[in-house]
Amino acid sequence: MAIMAKHNKSSFLMDSFKVMTNNYFVICLLILIITAGITLQPTVRARWDNSYRSKLINNFIGSINSSDILNSQEFWLFRERYSPGHFTYNDQYVDLFQTFRIIGKNESDQTDLLYYHSPLIASTESISLNPDYLNEVANKIHTSKIIAQSSDLLLYKEVIDESEEQFHLYFIKPIDDMMQTIGFFDYLPQEREILEGMYWVHYSKILNQ
Repeated sequence: MAIMAKHNKSSFLMDSFKVMTNNYFVICLLILIITAGITLQPTVRARWDNSYRSKLINNFIGSINSSDILNSQEFWLFRERYSPGHFTYNDQYVDLFQTFRIIGKNESDQTDLLYYHSPLIASTESISLNPDYLNEVANKIHTSKIIAQSSDLLLYKEVIDESEEQFHLYFIKPIDDMMQTIGFFDYLPQEREILEGMYWVHYSKILNQ
């Protein structure tokens, strides 16, 4: 019995070795694909590669600082790469059918529609009747903190401690820009009626750590 058990164990080890040998190429290919996915996929890489994340935000801030211009669609791409997250909605003014749908607005103040949540970025997508909203915000910020400012953009920085900075980004855009950038809504005739005469207002708090 002992001899048979030893033989069975030996046979099992030999069979396992043959399987591994025969599938060596497949195993190596799978490891290579997984490694490449982790290394090259931007939204995955930013979770663990601090230097890559620092490069992303430095390039983003540097681009705004040099031009005082922000492309809203490029920002949405940066946000998803820098700190992947998820959206929630303000159910007072947005409802969920097959897609999100704008169902109302605050007639006297800014209307928050969507919220973005992630470890390093918190954002609010709003609509407003006030074209001077950014100026009102900027007037409350010390000029030494402001990195970039234009008629539709405000970016300023706060230093929390030696290891953490906070960037505050505001921009105000026409509703046409909102419709091109935010694809969650169908912009049906009743939604367009709500949005008539409004501006798209965005705010993000971005942590650099």
